[in-house]
Amino acid sequence: METFSSFKIFNPEYIISISDNNLKFIEEIYSIYCLQGAEILKLIKNAVNCNDINVISIQAHKLKSSFNIIGLTNSIENICILEDVNKIKTEQIEIISILKKIEEDYILSKDEFHIFIQKLKEEKNVTN
Repeated sequence: METFSSFKIFNPEYIISISDNNLKFIEEIYSIYCLQGAEILKLIKNAVNCNDINVISIQAHKLKSSFNIIGLTNSIENICILEDVNKIKTEQIEIISILKKIEEDYILSKDEFHIFIQKLKEEKNVTN
């Protein structure tokens, strides 16, 4: 198995360990991650615009689960800040900045996850 040390944020070793290197399962995880991540980030962004800290907190908790399932631990600290936004005094400008970083991490992780799947397919000589 090729090592994937070129990834900046995505943790392929974690995905391999939880999936037993099952390509179909990995593709399902990717699909769910992409759909849920985009939906949750949209809800958080709308909640930030409406200054609805309860929705920010609830959706950040869901996002943390999505990021954890693929081993994306680098963003968890920022997500926890959003999750606790109703407990700690966080300025909206800081929330926006944190959300932007999380969105950037999401996009990069999605791209790296996709590259990982393509490399796995090449290794397994799978077409599609």
